[in-house]
Amino acid sequence: MSLLHRLKTWYDGTPLVVDMPSRRLAKAVFIGVPFLAGTRYHWSAKIARTTVFFYLQHWKWLWGLMATAVTSVVIAWLFS
Repeated sequence: MSLLHRLKTWYDGTPLVVDMPSRRLAKAVFIGVPFLAGTRYHWSAKIARTTVFFYLQHWKWLWGLMATAVTSVVIAWLFS
């Protein structure tokens, strides 16, 4: 298994497959058919996904903030 495949599996998580709910109609129509209930992520993958989501939503002001901070540090260093 390659490193890229392992990273993709870690980031995408593992699907949670459970049996259908125990309703009479569901049992009659979907006999033994599992359904996808969601995805389970590793705790570090949750942090990575949250960080990526935050960056993709707020990249514009993050870059502006970083540019301002770097400029302030350079000006403070030049005039000290």
